[in-house]
Amino acid sequence: MALSCLVAASGASAATQRFHGRKGAHGTYAFRVAKLSGARVATAQLRRGHARQAVRARTVAAAARRRVLRVRPRGVLRRCRRIRCRIVLRVNLADPVRPSATQPAATPAAGVVAGACGFGSFGVGAWPGACWRPYSDSSPFNRELPADVPVAANSSRVVARLMGWGHATVTDRLQTRGSDTTTDYEHPYYFSTPSDPLFTIHCVAAYGGACADEGLQVRIPDAARPANGPDAHMAVIDQASGWEYDFWQVKSKPQGGGRLDISWGGRTRIGTPDATGLSGGGTASGFGLLGGVIRGPELAAGDIPHALFMVVKCDSGQIVQPADGYGQACSAIGEPDADAPAMGQRFQLAMSDAQIDALGAAPAQRAVLRAMAHYGMLVGDTGGDPWDLEFESDNTYTSFGATPLVRAAFEGYGARRYTDGLYSSLNLAMPQVDWARYLRVVDPCFDAHTC
Repeated sequence: MALSCLVAASGASAATQRFHGRKGAHGTYAFRVAKLSGARVATAQLRRGHARQAVRARTVAAAARRRVLRVRPRGVLRRCRRIRCRIVLRVNLADPVRPSATQPAATPAAGVVAGACGFGSFGVGAWPGACWRPYSDSSPFNRELPADVPVAANSSRVVARLMGWGHATVTDRLQTRGSDTTTDYEHPYYFSTPSDPLFTIHCVAAYGGACADEGLQVRIPDAARPANGPDAHMAVIDQASGWEYDFWQVKSKPQGGGRLDISWGGRTRIGTPDATGLSGGGTASGFGLLGGVIRGPELAAGDIPHALFMVVKCDSGQIVQPADGYGQACSAIGEPDADAPAMGQRFQLAMSDAQIDALGAAPAQRAVLRAMAHYGMLVGDTGGDPWDLEFESDNTYTSFGATPLVRAAFEGYGARRYTDGLYSSLNLAMPQVDWARYLRVVDPCFDAHTC
């Protein structure tokens, strides 16, 4: 499996990286650790749920030079020699991965990305690599589903309702809409610096409550642009303070600073131990705009180590944790609310890694399907056609003249451009999956921590 890295606490001296294991002969598990070559390993251990097995740091470092680490489970993990287990190798590095001082800095126009891992080091030309994921390990987006996760009592009915809405976009293609289109509903995000222009946030819409962003002063790069679609999403991340500011429907953004008019917004912690990615205010569910978003570096690496942001046609009019806001109820568009997904509902693709591998999918599709299986999909908004996933917006990069990484990853896997007169997008054909059979709804008690 490809490398993926958990975000370290802000100010921490170590970076945490994790690898999914593949069961091999004689009860061993293989971990592809080539990207650790040259890194200083502090500690390492195998993990399966609450079970732990220490691995020597020098063993991991030596294996990195050979590209693959093979380990035979022992102790509490001993039974995994006989049965296939979902084992993760977690490695703590002595120092965060940073670009070499002898290498020239990447220039935005060249579209070169440093692949930074440590929160606090991100910026133009040093966008986060595949080894970083937003929010803390305890965030609902980063909680891996256990093998015995409880299934909701109405799971089969909700899945049947979802399937009854029609031909789901993701069933035949994995799609991202370009930033040059009027249907760009994706989520762009930007890292601010102390020298960026200062903006005062003003919420122009009224929804029966106070807008959390009203009156806040936020530094935002002059070049930053919201998504081009009607939602005009934009997130700004202040790494020094550990805040992510989320905006919905950016109305105006004057050059050089001033008043930033938005319809609604909020903020959520990021890069801190208490960063959940919730109560962001920029989406119907309240999820932070980086929550569950598929990023280009993850697609390129073939590993998405978090839950996915799911958009459905409409919802039941109910909210379950971890959501704290309403979307569009089905009754608002003339359909019954019964058995529609609730806002915040977590779906899971109940397929094993072996079943997914047997589909013969390319690494990008396999990464998406594994994320659905390991972490699930959280309903974060409504208006899907009839359900869809969220990507980072091309604007994250093209605003600065750089190559958009989702587009680059799609083109690297041979995606085709699709145009229907309304929008242009890049698509990757997904392998055939029996969604009605394998899709299920996780009991809300999992995210409420009551089961």
